[in-house]
Amino acid sequence: MYKRSILWLVVIAVIFSFTFSSCTKKEEFKTVIKVGDINISNQLFDKIKDSRINAHKTKEAVAEDIINTILLAKSAEEKGYNDSIAKQIKNIEMDILSNALYEKMIMKGTKISDKDVLNEYNKKRYKYGVNQIVARNKTTIDSAYKALKSGTDFAEVCKQYSVETTRKDKGGSIGKVLAERYKEPFQKILLSAKIGKYSKVFEYGKQWYIIMVKEKEENRIQEFDKMKESIKNKLLADKRYTKAREFIKKLEDNQKLVYNDSNIKHIAEIFGTLPGTVVDTEKLTDEDKELVIATSALGEWKIKDILKLEEERGVKIPINNPFTLKGALKRIMLSNQLNSEARRHGLDKKRIIKEEIAYVKYGQLANKFKLSIEYEPGDKDLLEYYTAHKSDYYEKAKADISIITVDSKKEAKDLMSKLTSKNFGSLAKKHSKDNTRYRNGKLENYMSNMRPDLNLNELPMKGKIGKISGPIEGKNKWTIYKIDKRYPGRQKTFDNIKGTITYLVKNEKIQEMIDETTKSMRSKCDVWQDDQFFTKGIDTTKIEKQEK
Repeated sequence: MYKRSILWLVVIAVIFSFTFSSCTKKEEFKTVIKVGDINISNQLFDKIKDSRINAHKTKEAVAEDIINTILLAKSAEEKGYNDSIAKQIKNIEMDILSNALYEKMIMKGTKISDKDVLNEYNKKRYKYGVNQIVARNKTTIDSAYKALKSGTDFAEVCKQYSVETTRKDKGGSIGKVLAERYKEPFQKILLSAKIGKYSKVFEYGKQWYIIMVKEKEENRIQEFDKMKESIKNKLLADKRYTKAREFIKKLEDNQKLVYNDSNIKHIAEIFGTLPGTVVDTEKLTDEDKELVIATSALGEWKIKDILKLEEERGVKIPINNPFTLKGALKRIMLSNQLNSEARRHGLDKKRIIKEEIAYVKYGQLANKFKLSIEYEPGDKDLLEYYTAHKSDYYEKAKADISIITVDSKKEAKDLMSKLTSKNFGSLAKKHSKDNTRYRNGKLENYMSNMRPDLNLNELPMKGKIGKISGPIEGKNKWTIYKIDKRYPGRQKTFDNIKGTITYLVKNEKIQEMIDETTKSMRSKCDVWQDDQFFTKGIDTTKIEKQEK
């Protein structure tokens, strides 16, 4: 299914990254989680739960994640991290408002009827054998049509008038096609065509056409009921895409954005435009910063406005590259307009939007807290971990083998009588049913837990190198094998995996410190959740209150 947030992103081509799914519920707001003075409503919870990262989790697990996020955020606030995330919050707030605008202007009211779905299905039902005459201008195609009306055979007219040199000698045949391959008016004419009758002249793309359907046959596709949902989703996504494009085009037209190319060129010359050029804004004089690089319906854009934007929102714009600068300005303008539109519709005052923006702040603070934790394990800690988990770092025995799989025991035995070490590969390529036949039957780095369908298990680790063995009955197959090389099992040394162990120990310790923080913060906050909302069959609420 098409994701609406992704669709919106593609259409507007701006630097948005939507935080949650834009699905909303119509039920009334009610608080389902409370951490201290912070409330999480049922609507926000559903948004968080429906996001891609949480879709596989239970409601209870997501609730615990939310509680822990808020607790870590409170700890980060105590450490004074609010100012450090101001830029991220500003950008994410704009993302959320744009997403809400998409919900209101594009999602709502966009529907697909059952008739639309059936019509789309019918475009897949048949294959049409089509012949066509193609001309680059109306005069030529009218002459071709006049010749057809006079009784001249379609193939002869095609040969005389069509521009398709590779088809004109074949009567203009394009083979068998589906109607869904074409846009209007070609598609409509194809669907309504009568077998053996040529169409009227029509324009398609930048050329002129006359078509004739020579035959029509059923296409092998699934039944309508099995395809209905996927067809509806695609039509809905296409319709939303078109609607979004039209909406964005209207906003862009209203921008009336005009670039000052001479000033943009001057700024680019100060730094140079070679890839990797370092832009040192200290080179800009006060006069340079006052240069107008574009005008719009919303006012002027000066170099100092770009620098201010970079400072306030952390949006880096390569002002030395004229092409990139123009594109960035266009996206900035559109971003601002989307947010102005969202505010004009009062979306910034909606409770769910306010709540979502607030929760994003908690998430950013929680991440800031996690990143602030520093811990580097010593060699003693690493050695203790290695000793305790030594069995996890034992590399099992392996073998390079060659195999041939066939369908019957008799076929396998017949092959066994012909096989030698020299011809094993060629016969594997000729007779084996396994995909390894494309590598002369070779299966490298085989371990006992690999390829259970072969049922070889430990056999390749024990047999004689070079000996052809089998046949072994596997899953719907019989296997002949030859051991080419064997690698004994070995214990990985501490020095070989020190880096891996460092990563594991470090992350385990950091997680312990995070858990300690959430535990400590729980002792300071009242934590409550509505069990009736989270667990079916329970109609009471639970208040978890720990002594401070």
